[in-house]
Amino acid sequence: MKNMVKPGLAIQYSVSLFGNLSSASGECHDTLLAEKTVFLIPESMCAMDPIWSKRDIAQYRFGDERRFARFGRDVGKLLITAEPPAPLQTNAQRCGQDAVRAIAFNIKLRFEAFHHSETPPRILEVKKHIESRTYFSTMPWQDLPVKTKGLALSTCRGIRSERVYLSALQPTTKWHRARPTDTEYTMEIVVPVSLPDKKKLIPSFHSCYASRTYVLYLSIKYKRDASIAVPSTMKLKLPLDIFRPGRSEINR
Repeated sequence: MKNMVKPGLAIQYSVSLFGNLSSASGECHDTLLAEKTVFLIPESMCAMDPIWSKRDIAQYRFGDERRFARFGRDVGKLLITAEPPAPLQTNAQRCGQDAVRAIAFNIKLRFEAFHHSETPPRILEVKKHIESRTYFSTMPWQDLPVKTKGLALSTCRGIRSERVYLSALQPTTKWHRARPTDTEYTMEIVVPVSLPDKKKLIPSFHSCYASRTYVLYLSIKYKRDASIAVPSTMKLKLPLDIFRPGRSEINR
């Protein structure tokens, strides 16, 4: 739990055994007999709803749109959308490390050409990273906390963020159109998501005083045509859940 608070602070848990012992004078005192430090990991079940809530949908970006113009006239429009990916599942192993199952989801692209001579842009790369957000407070949260500028000024609440960069993807998928005369092109890119080796993230959870959530950032780099030297970028921001199934689910 040490990575859940600001530097300089720590949260620790321990199990202590006390015994009521009598002294030579006959007085009884509680004496610490044994103490064991424990590490608590919040556990999520497969059937639980996602941590992120649809009422907080404004903080995410499930789609992006870019209009293309040439000589002051619109010539096309590029739209990119994606649904929230399935949760990342982590299973505890005997060696103490967690094995994270990789997942994959689709990014849907649609290019609408306003003229038959206009061709869709070339998709160069999809960059992605995960941002972990740990919220902590000395007072109970009224609802699932979200990242706001006010948290930086609060004296009783705070947030700690950390980024985990994932491997980039160079898609090989081609644009498709139903008929040669169509001016609408579509494409679907399969994006894998897996954590780097030796990177351990605790499951998503929410409690009165502490919460852990994750956000998946996607940066889609493209070139409109070969004459443009610097590529352009469109961005998506999706909620991501990480969970560890209960013991009954692991043994199935």
